[in-house]
Amino acid sequence: MLLLALLACASPERAPLPDEDPVALVDFVDPMIGTGGLGFSVGCAYPGAAVPWGLVKVSPDTADANGAAPEYHHGGGYHHDDTHIQSFSHMHMHAIGVTDYGAVGVMPVDRGAPDAPLAAEQALELGYQAPFSHEREQARPGWYQVQLDGPDVLVTLTATRHTALHRYDFGQVAAPTLVFDLGHVLKEGISRGGWVELDPEAGVIQGQTVVDGGLSSPFSVWFVAELDTKPTSWGAWSGQEGESWSDASGITVAAGGTTAQVEIQGQEVAEPVHARFGGWFGFDPGVGPVHLRVALSTVDLDGAWRNLADQGTTWDTEVVADDARAEWAALLGALRVWGGSDEDRTKLATALYHAAQMPTIFSDADGRYTGFDGQIHQADHLYHTDYSLWDTYRTTHPLYTTLWPDWHRGMLQSFARMVEQGGNVPRWAAATGDSETMLGTPANIVWAEAWRKGIRGWGEDIVAPAVIDIALGDVVPAYGGRPDVPTLDLYGYYPADLVGRSVAWTQEAAISDHALAEVAEELGDSAAASALRNRSDAWKRLYNPETGWVQGRYSDGSWEELPDPGIWNEMYAEGNARQYLWLAPQDPEALFEVLGGEEVALARLVETMEETADEEEDRLEAVPNSWYWHGNEPSLHIPWLFGLAGRPDLGRVWVRWVMDTYYGIEADGITGNDDAGASSAWFAFAAMGLYPLAGTERYVLGLPAFERVEWDVEDGVFTVLSEVDPLDGAAPVEITLGGQPWPAPFLSHDHLVAGGELRFSPGP
Repeated sequence: MLLLALLACASPERAPLPDEDPVALVDFVDPMIGTGGLGFSVGCAYPGAAVPWGLVKVSPDTADANGAAPEYHHGGGYHHDDTHIQSFSHMHMHAIGVTDYGAVGVMPVDRGAPDAPLAAEQALELGYQAPFSHEREQARPGWYQVQLDGPDVLVTLTATRHTALHRYDFGQVAAPTLVFDLGHVLKEGISRGGWVELDPEAGVIQGQTVVDGGLSSPFSVWFVAELDTKPTSWGAWSGQEGESWSDASGITVAAGGTTAQVEIQGQEVAEPVHARFGGWFGFDPGVGPVHLRVALSTVDLDGAWRNLADQGTTWDTEVVADDARAEWAALLGALRVWGGSDEDRTKLATALYHAAQMPTIFSDADGRYTGFDGQIHQADHLYHTDYSLWDTYRTTHPLYTTLWPDWHRGMLQSFARMVEQGGNVPRWAAATGDSETMLGTPANIVWAEAWRKGIRGWGEDIVAPAVIDIALGDVVPAYGGRPDVPTLDLYGYYPADLVGRSVAWTQEAAISDHALAEVAEELGDSAAASALRNRSDAWKRLYNPETGWVQGRYSDGSWEELPDPGIWNEMYAEGNARQYLWLAPQDPEALFEVLGGEEVALARLVETMEETADEEEDRLEAVPNSWYWHGNEPSLHIPWLFGLAGRPDLGRVWVRWVMDTYYGIEADGITGNDDAGASSAWFAFAAMGLYPLAGTERYVLGLPAFERVEWDVEDGVFTVLSEVDPLDGAAPVEITLGGQPWPAPFLSHDHLVAGGELRFSPGP
């Protein structure tokens, strides 16, 4: 068995603890990691240029030679197996399992002759896409470059928070041209319309597009772009998608035209057409490097111009790239590490980089933003949206609290604005509204946990009473709520004959209610705290001792049939009984009791991980695991439960096995959608040697991947030292905290913020 082999690993002699400068993590980031994979193992990352949480994420959108870009493989617009780039667009989400955004596409093309107009086919992706190879492609934080194989163009991209700077080095191109496609979006979405206006004398193009994506409801993006090279030809086009997405029969091109407009259709249109419109600028053969500055706003055109004035201050891509790198270096430098292997350094640095992609900053440089009420508001903080909360409440947001609490405070302030302007916190915020994607009320876990960990003064006086009233059923929100609250209170669980995905809903609601109960108690609302705390045990009522699994239960108390615990079932959400058995991170010890005690729970944990290891030897990449599935969030905490069940050594072994098995330094180095950094944040915590239990103040201890790890805390610095080889977690380990023996398998957040030293030493 793999476990026996892992336990038998010899521990090499450890080098002395280092005293040199910490690792420059920014130098180890590889944005290509997570851009590959297949099926349920696809990463969906994008390789383009961005700064932390920036609105502009300028990156190539790719497809195969036939223009095919399956949505599930293109959550970031890019897939490493593709052969063609369809456009360089300016908005992306990181590693989600659906496609959205891809707004404002720009692409270099060859019109064929200097006096030729743009062909109608070149106004659509299949007509302007270009082949490329990874051998001539590079990416680093804030910078991306690729040599297109036809036309012969070297493309360099950099970014600020609201702008992108492009450089196009045209080679042997007969009629160098830049196409601005305002109808371009990622495949699951459409543009509902907009307008574009060209000023060739000034080398400026501006416009608006209304994006309707796979998650987002229709929202407007305004852009302005300016060239450093005066164009010698230009034009615009407008129309709508024909019989297929590649049919150009409905496109009208006006050579020399300076405007194009397609009517913006209302949100109530049931089956809106895909508007196709844009403009192009042409240049003389042999033109030198052409630079293009692009600024976006989700507020208005004036906002785009202000963002350009604020951040588009140079034509030098190296200057912008160096500034972006400095931003990433400062952010990643919040976690300082010494030692470790180059592979672990690359995995950790890239994990931190990916964890800081979303939620997206949607406010302009002047603080204005479009709220959930569709109105323009002024904020004195950065307003964020794009919260993939069902995924990120488990790892990503706790990482923000630990490493970047000031950034997290701004994100929570955005929750307060959403409550003020929409009536509730979101479930899965996308652009200017809630997409209602997935299930549960995970935002409550996020803010309640952060609040209990000391992040306060961000608007909790607005959020707490509103969401507690919603949780108790006193208010029914317009979005982000839960199924009928009286039903939950009547039965003590969500019945399978009344609520879809009943087990998942019951368990997720229990985690949320536990977190809210702790807040209500501290706020002095004992009645609400009591009701919510009782609800937090609802998952126990779905454990069937005869089958040994949590499973659906009908309103008459009988059990829903569970034919095979290893198969996906409607009672769960993206998972099965084997994975959802463990979904009680708010109180694992209570779960162990329900299962029959610590020894029974431990035996079942061993079974889960050993079966996973056996399954992994023959599993196809595109197929999910049927036991522990690291490619999806409900399983993420399972290997950490060993420590709470009395076997921290097994926990250290299996956590390291996950780090080595499901994370790599190649394009397929993230197994499954990273989902806005959720899997990446897991690795970051594992490398730090501790892991947060969602909705609580506890961190389960593991084993750090580095000799020294430290980060700043409220009262100084928290340091983790290790003289134990990270590959030999089965060996005896002695743990001290502040120089004193520490026998507990976990720490509280108070231990971290107090500063001090956590040390892992070889045991006797």
